[in-house]
Amino acid sequence: MPWSSLTIPMLLPGYVLVLTRLSGLVLAAPMLSSDQIPRRLRALFAAAMALVLFPALLPTIPANLTLQAALPGLAGELMIGVLMGLGLQLLFNTARLAGMVMGQQGGLSLAQSYDPLSNDQTTALGQIYYLVLFFVFLLAGGHRAMVRSLLDSFQVVPLMSFTAGEGHLGLLLDLLRSSYLTAMRLAGPCLIALLMATLAMGFLSKTMPQLNILSVGFMVRVLLVMGVAAVSLGASGSLMADHTYDTFVIIRNAFSLP
Repeated sequence: MPWSSLTIPMLLPGYVLVLTRLSGLVLAAPMLSSDQIPRRLRALFAAAMALVLFPALLPTIPANLTLQAALPGLAGELMIGVLMGLGLQLLFNTARLAGMVMGQQGGLSLAQSYDPLSNDQTTALGQIYYLVLFFVFLLAGGHRAMVRSLLDSFQVVPLMSFTAGEGHLGLLLDLLRSSYLTAMRLAGPCLIALLMATLAMGFLSKTMPQLNILSVGFMVRVLLVMGVAAVSLGASGSLMADHTYDTFVIIRNAFSLP
């Protein structure tokens, strides 16, 4: 049955609530929140996606909902999308953190570059690991899982029923812990190799005092980090895929999604 001019104002408050939850995800999620995407395009994407989902969510919208009654629920709807987006943002920051740690320890942080995706300065290794994680995320279907998690949230957390609790604060803490541990595991081979090289150069400086250990050690550390990172990068894909899966498990458990 086509909608009349009387039914559209009645459905508008529900559409605004759905749009607000989707807008929170667009504002915080990686790729969608990139400054390289024009703001108008992001707004149109959220509006079009909300328009597609709205007919399926009509049974969950409270009856006789007015715009004045929907205003207090906008903050909760926005928080749901932002929490999910921040969780995925922490997932991608894992790669940048691993690259930053390896770059600083190996002397590569002196040559930082601009990352247009995050609108921030990053190291070359950070960009490489970020791109690897980006492709792993797409190949593992992370973009579909992101949308699926948001859709399932409408069934478990109906519109205007969200209340922030300790579980949502624990969501961010769990994601921070998981991201930090994964970043250290990604940087682990380089850190171990640098530790062994530092010990070797320390013994070498005692046996050969005439050797300029500072100039030689700098080049050794740079070459060592690049070599170990190149060898271990291929094996890092499975670790990144597992971390992607664990991130979605943490997000879905925090919202009690099936």
